[in-house]
Amino acid sequence: MNDPGMRALIERRLPLYAERDAVRLSHHEAVRELTVDDYGGWVLLTDYGGHGRDELARVAEATLAGLREAGRPARGAVCKARPDDLSKHAQDSHVELLAGGMPPERFAITERGVRFEVSLTDAGFGTGLFLDMAEGRRWVRDHAQGKTVLNLFSYTGAFSVAAALGGAARVIEVDTTKKWLTWAQRNQQLNGVDAVRQRRNDAVSFLQRQDTASFDLIISDPPSFANPKKGKRFTIEEGYRLMTPHLARVLRNGGWALACCNHAQTDRRVFRRWLPRALTVVDWIEPPTDYPGADYMKVAALHKPPKD
Repeated sequence: MNDPGMRALIERRLPLYAERDAVRLSHHEAVRELTVDDYGGWVLLTDYGGHGRDELARVAEATLAGLREAGRPARGAVCKARPDDLSKHAQDSHVELLAGGMPPERFAITERGVRFEVSLTDAGFGTGLFLDMAEGRRWVRDHAQGKTVLNLFSYTGAFSVAAALGGAARVIEVDTTKKWLTWAQRNQQLNGVDAVRQRRNDAVSFLQRQDTASFDLIISDPPSFANPKKGKRFTIEEGYRLMTPHLARVLRNGGWALACCNHAQTDRRVFRRWLPRALTVVDWIEPPTDYPGADYMKVAALHKPPKD
């Protein structure tokens, strides 16, 4: 990796800043098994490959220098080392300062006029916002007008905010974790949203209990796995197996579903077999252009035909 290489990657992504100030600058391109994200001038390196600190520091310095040359804010750079088996180390994230200043515990970034709170230090191995789902949020906002929306596995509620700002009549978001639901409330407040109602519950069980034809739009973005303090370990395959018959049942005729899978070992064809056959895949939402080759991400836009 050299400085001109990082500068070239930043220059290639400059047009994306017209719509958002959080951008993936390198998706394993500058250095293998290393990603580099810019959150409004605060840079996050995620190390998947056990790189040495000197190499990480060089990438951090080159990134900040490239941002400054491009006229972008360059405040500081930190790193998180991501273990091979995240299921066994879900709470073990450690943030190391590489260059510049340490980011605040929480701050807001903007995506297409929507504000989202993020944290590079207080969200485990995430940040509170999945940048690779930007096009999914755009799709939800474009399809939410007048709809009753159910957001399963809602995390910090980014899809809920997108739906509300898209004109949804009502949004229910479901998550088991109080921390994420509280974070979601802050995202709603940042955007003046009041159409969202929360349920602290298991998403699969909540869906199974809903009446037939209850929602016009259902969003399902489950984690690949989860190890709850109580109850059985969650896996995405088992989750969809339990949800599939209910996704079609709970969705109203003419309704839509957005089904997501970020499990790298599950390809698009296998994922389609997990989804209800009664729903038609109208489109596959591709990752944003700052995620080249991100075939781990599968996002299906599904439609339930209107009743004759």
